[in-house]
Parts: sequence; structure tokens; C-alpha cells
Amino acid sequence: MCGKYSLYSKEEIFNNFNILITPNYNISPGNNILVLNNKLRAEYMYWGIKYNWLNKKLIANARLETIQNKSFYNDYKRCIIIADGYIEWKKEKNNNDPYYHYLNDSLVYMAGLYKNSNAVIITIDSYDKISHIHMRQPLIINKQHLKSWVIEKKINSITEHNIQYYKISNAVNNIKSNYKNLLLKKN
Repeated sequence: MCGKYSLYSKEEIFNNFNILITPNYNISPGNNILVLNNKLRAEYMYWGIKYNWLNKKLIANARLETIQNKSFYNDYKRCIIIADGYIEWKKEKNNNDPYYHYLNDSLVYMAGLYKNSNAVIITIDSYDKISHIHMRQPLIINKQHLKSWVIEKKINSITEHNIQYYKISNAVNNIKSNYKNLLLKKN
């Protein structure tokens, strides 16, 4: 699952995609997010899809195994959701501790689907390295293979060795919290 993420690398985003962003350290479902559409052009979309048959509950993620096996998503287009990192929670006894996941040498390119201007993040079973934190993770596409996911419909994901992580403050649970120090490592 992917419940929150960050995007703050203004210069890198502008240099690679020619779009200005406002840094956001606490992006949540229901926010407008930066997406590379099915033509690999940067645009903003709404994170989540509401279905009438689910009492208009906001769906932010879709399982890869579901989109591969069910025709429901056939009319959705593929996209990439760009992030500096994403957040998953580890459940321990009475606590849910947030962990920030990132790549050392790249932005995080999460596979997604969209219809109209609503997007969801594709998730997979977590890699062994991070499965002790959460059982699901975003499908992260290798930077050199964005076109493969979006246009050729092939999966070229990163390996688990690329993902780094550390524990962060529970302040990230408040959707109004949005500052750089939110993502600092917590001891």
C-alpha cells in the first residue's frame, strides 16, 4: 500500500519535466499529484478514485495482481507518479510507526493508472527487505524504463537493494503537517 509520499526536489523536477512544483512533504490521497501521463507528459491529477458501488470511498491504490486479472481496469491508462519517497506504517503492539522509503540515487517512479484526471498507485507484495514494515509497497519503475511501463506495458522495476528506509515522526499522520523536518530520521 502507499498511503502518503513526498515530492520536494524542485530543481530536479524542473530540469527533467519542465514543470514547477511546490515542495510537499506530506502528500495524501485526495491531493493533486504530479503524474507522467500515457504520453510521458507531466500534469497534475487527483490522487484517488471514488466508486459509487463502494459508497464513494476514495481508492488510492490498486493491486498489480488485480489489474492484470480483472477487466475492471481495462479502460484505464498507465502513468507514473513521481515522488522523492513514500511512507509506510509498521504496526507494533499499540503503535503505528511511520517509515520513510526512498532511493539513494533517483526520484521514486511509482507505477500508476488513471482515468480522466484521477490516478491510483499500483502496489505489489513488499520486497523481503521491507516486508517487516508493511506487506504491500508501490510498484517502483526503474528510471530508464518509464516508457516500458506506460507505453509498452512491460514491468521493469527496481530491485529491493535500491530501497532505503528509516523511521520518522508520527507528526506525518496529521495531513496539515507539511515541512521539511517532517521527514527527518527518528531514533
